[in-house]
Amino acid sequence: MIIKLYPQELLETTELIFGLKLSGAVSRHRTKIVNQFKDKFQEYDTDRLELIQKYADLDSDGQPKQEDGHFVFSDKEKEGAFLMAFNELYGELLSVNLSEYSLQVQSLLEALNNYSETFSGKEAEVFDLICEKLERG
Repeated sequence: MIIKLYPQELLETTELIFGLKLSGAVSRHRTKIVNQFKDKFQEYDTDRLELIQKYADLDSDGQPKQEDGHFVFSDKEKEGAFLMAFNELYGELLSVNLSEYSLQVQSLLEALNNYSETFSGKEAEVFDLICEKLERG
């Protein structure tokens, strides 16, 4: 089973699932799935940091310069190239392979379908998204 999510969806899904109140085997199963999500997001974040390293101004240690929490781009062409590359990366679907975790996926999906807490707003959207992705998987 392969689940495809955009980077922001993957981050939001990981946070929501990790925050659920689960116990016993389903909690362990959730942890295995969350770890796969975290690994995939780490791959994305490594690619993002490589883009920053390539295009941003660097300090004397070779690290990207930051001012007020933002990376510094003194060369507007490089900044434009970074934005194009970043938008392309951010728009890519990330594939999380859960083929080895079919038991854990079924266990988590059952727990989600029977979850008694309520969600609203963005959490409800993320909850619906992950249920849909796990059901289709």
